[in-house]
Amino acid sequence: MKSKLLALAIGILAASQMTFAQEAAPGIVKAKAAELTAHRVDRLVSLNKIDSSFLTKAAKMEVTVVQNQAPAYYKVRVSQTQPASGEALQMDVVYDGNGKPLSYTVLPGGSAGPDEGWTGVDAITLMENGLHYVLENGEKDANVRPFYTALTTITLTKGQLNGKTIARTQMKSSENALTLNVYVNLDGSFVSSEIIK
Repeated sequence: MKSKLLALAIGILAASQMTFAQEAAPGIVKAKAAELTAHRVDRLVSLNKIDSSFLTKAAKMEVTVVQNQAPAYYKVRVSQTQPASGEALQMDVVYDGNGKPLSYTVLPGGSAGPDEGWTGVDAITLMENGLHYVLENGEKDANVRPFYTALTTITLTKGQLNGKTIARTQMKSSENALTLNVYVNLDGSFVSSEIIK
């Protein structure tokens, strides 16, 4: 009888630990946290909670995993374009492991940078559309997967491709030293992608 009770207790303990381990794993990948941040910025601007310059002057997102601050799991920092002097305006958005936004904070001391003059759609939408390529291909393409699961940064710049002005979303991953460039037209439509060393 004692051995049956002991076996039952061990089984219950093992099952509870497995459940706990599953709950600790994130329900979304880092690329999804960045994409959700683009939506969150748009929503916060619509609600007049943050300045609209976070839509038009967004230049970079950095995705990190928050340590020992449950239920927080991801923190995404959005930086605007770099001003002539001082720090760029920045904000942090914190999510749980399932992508539920928990908080946002506009960091003090930042200054407005230059407006890149995006036409068609705003900067945050261009970044989001670059991320769509990663979200659509990250599970099935081994070359894109590191940017899907372990995205660290996405940076937006304006450039020329085949004589046409385009937006380049440049992504880095903690899993390798490569760079993924996703090129989108100024209306946000996909042009091409490349992985470079």
